[in-house]
Amino acid sequence: MATLECLPAEGNGLSFLWLELTSRCNLECIHCYAESGPYVSTENALGMDDYRKLIDSAASLGCRKVQFIGGEPTLMPGLMDLIAYARERDYELVEVYTNGTHISDKLLDRFIKHEVAVAVSFYADDPAIHDAITKKRGSHSATIRGIKRMKEAGLKVRVSIIVMEQNQDRVRETQKFLHSLGITRVRTDRARGIGRGESLTSEQPASTLSELCGNCWRGSVAITPEGMVYPCIMARNYAVGSLREHSLADIIASLNLATSRKQIYEEVWLPRVQGTVTNACNACGPNFCNPYICPPTGYCPPAG
Repeated sequence: MATLECLPAEGNGLSFLWLELTSRCNLECIHCYAESGPYVSTENALGMDDYRKLIDSAASLGCRKVQFIGGEPTLMPGLMDLIAYARERDYELVEVYTNGTHISDKLLDRFIKHEVAVAVSFYADDPAIHDAITKKRGSHSATIRGIKRMKEAGLKVRVSIIVMEQNQDRVRETQKFLHSLGITRVRTDRARGIGRGESLTSEQPASTLSELCGNCWRGSVAITPEGMVYPCIMARNYAVGSLREHSLADIIASLNLATSRKQIYEEVWLPRVQGTVTNACNACGPNFCNPYICPPTGYCPPAG
């Protein structure tokens, strides 16, 4: 078994940051790990100054990659300012994970100006299936419209098809449909048994740890609107600290984070590297792992 001392160096520090800007979403997807939706409280413990300080703190720790996520981050009024601020702090990757239904002209202009990368989840070429998953009639056409606009604007757009019982028979057709829109970076991932995703499987995982891809042991953290810090956006049962009590730098250097990363490394990552788990490369969806790393074989682009 690995020890903390022999974890690879890339498991230390901070190289990738998820910032969850809001728990509110205009959709109510049946598999949502964060249980976001239109009726979720919009009261954030973190304000704009807090997010700017987090971007500063992460940069001072060497982080140069950030993904803004939600909920639906485009519903957060300060998103455009945070994108600009991250670029001012020399972040090399600024990505927004969105459902694509709420892309205003002003926001699109800001995406273009700051060369924002975009990740979108899409569920089926069939509107009825897609809308049944999002629980929002018309979301299929709205997402397609958003994808087209961002693609035509020259943005880097990647799309993930989250596979579940409702759409599993349409995966190939959905991939072809997305390719017809000019989207070359299309991946598939499975729905996770976390949050509302628990209701999609009759067999509950022995541990939510088994639902992770394993990649988050190396240099990633997620921060929720409540100021809670996790090693991964999916690791909701493994909080490593609260920004209401400690600084980001202290949390990154803490034994709590080191212990969580060690556990993920030993129980999830190593078995996949060693070949005892075969579904190792199914976790590169926009909201499931560091978007430019594909576990466990190393670095690979989202296009696969």
